[in-house]
Amino acid sequence: IYGAVLGGYSNLAGDETRDTAAAVCAGWNNSALSKYAFVGGGSTNIARAIGSTVGSGVYNWADSNYATVGGGYLNKASGYSAVISGGCYNTVSAHYGVIGGGVRDTVKAPYGAILGGYSNLAGDDATDTAAVVVGGYNNTASGKFSFVGAGRDNIAIAEYTTVSGGLSNRAFAQYSTVAGGYGNDAYGPYSFVGGGQYDTAYAMYSGVLSGYLNRAGDNWNDTASVIAGGWNNRTYGDFNAIGGGKNNITYDRASTVAGGLSNIAGNSTGTDGSYSFIGGGQYNIADGFCSVVASGDSNHANGDWSTVGGGLNNFAYGDFSCIPGGSRDTVQAVCGFATNYSTYVASAHTNSAAFTTSHTIAANQVRAASFSTGTVDFAMDYPEDPMNKILNQYAISSDEILSIYTGSAKLDESGRAVVHLPDYFEKINHNPRIQLVGVGTYEVYVAEKIKNNRFVIGGKPNTEVYWEVMAERTDIHAEIARIQTPVVQEKKGELRGHSIDDDAMIGIYDQIHAKNPQLFQFKTEEGRRVNEELKQETENRELKLEDR
Repeated sequence: IYGAVLGGYSNLAGDETRDTAAAVCAGWNNSALSKYAFVGGGSTNIARAIGSTVGSGVYNWADSNYATVGGGYLNKASGYSAVISGGCYNTVSAHYGVIGGGVRDTVKAPYGAILGGYSNLAGDDATDTAAVVVGGYNNTASGKFSFVGAGRDNIAIAEYTTVSGGLSNRAFAQYSTVAGGYGNDAYGPYSFVGGGQYDTAYAMYSGVLSGYLNRAGDNWNDTASVIAGGWNNRTYGDFNAIGGGKNNITYDRASTVAGGLSNIAGNSTGTDGSYSFIGGGQYNIADGFCSVVASGDSNHANGDWSTVGGGLNNFAYGDFSCIPGGSRDTVQAVCGFATNYSTYVASAHTNSAAFTTSHTIAANQVRAASFSTGTVDFAMDYPEDPMNKILNQYAISSDEILSIYTGSAKLDESGRAVVHLPDYFEKINHNPRIQLVGVGTYEVYVAEKIKNNRFVIGGKPNTEVYWEVMAERTDIHAEIARIQTPVVQEKKGELRGHSIDDDAMIGIYDQIHAKNPQLFQFKTEEGRRVNEELKQETENRELKLEDR
């Protein structure tokens, strides 16, 4: 009834009288076999269901109510209100599904869509609502609201997953995303892979931005770890980060490796190495709690809150220990410090520092081969008013490297007293000089010079005598000091024209000048310039702190 065939050859409008208003416009061997069905033209096309439409093409089927095939070859729209615009061998079996074109594309998801491409799949079954593939080759969007943009062999499996493009990428967990690249996997819920090759975002909220063979997280419990790039980097634990580099690893919580080669931040042995950090370099380990290795080669910050600034083969094992750089330095003690080469602070020597290949021998100590300064001073609380005043004591300077030994003796009935010096005295000293003071009398004298580490005092019997022996040191360290730092030394190289006195005044010049303007003036323009630069830097820093 009300059917029409406007032209063509061997076309059929309606299979029986109830196929109201079926119509075929033109073409050959086309059939409109249901109420309001329509075929525009082409060959061997069939509009089988109510309100179904085939625009043109060859061997196309619109098999469900209100389904549409615009054209093309061997396309089949069998879902309710499904649409295939064109292409060939395409199939839409779900209601409201759409294929824009392409070849051998299939939509099984309700409200799913494939805009084009070859051998793409949108949805595995009727539960995969609104899965979409824009184009490309052999891509699959099989989760609810999943999306594949383009590329080849990409898979978006779970609900709300996305693969934008690339080759052989997979988004497995809900809300996971792979932007592109090759062979990348987003396993964790809400995980992200930006690109690269063979990268894996395994943990929940984890991300790999790019690179090769990187893996963020070991399981879904390793929350929110990130790898920015690089090659074969791994994160294990929560909130960890690797900026780049190669073969870097993080463990525990919030550990970070900024880059470099084969660095490890965090601890895999059960000890807490959370919040550790490595800036770069190679083969460095920061596995203490809040430990830091800034850079360098084969350094190890094992103590909690320990730091290695850089260098080679340095080991900060004590809590709060620090090695700024150098090579083969070791701090075993809590709050220890070492730098230079092969310096060592033992575990029992807390609050100690070692410089210039020295080893500490006690706690609260500074060890160095030599000190160079204008004055050596020692500070302590003033005994009479310890909370309000400081007592400063100063070292005695000399153009000789001396040892001093003191003591007291009492002359016997014969007016003699034998004084025994340490058994090493003559091995490390020569040219000894003896000073004597008698209590209540000046009648005391040296009866026998020093020999075999002893000397004899003579004088009035029963006199108490205070004695002092000064001698020139002959040990190896004294001899080295005489060679390296003679009493009068010529300035050479960069030292020539440079003032050591100026160095000592940088940063304190204004304070000294305010108290005694005549005491000191800079001898060099360099000293004056550096002092002004430091003062300006300090002022700028204070202004920034005020702004904060």
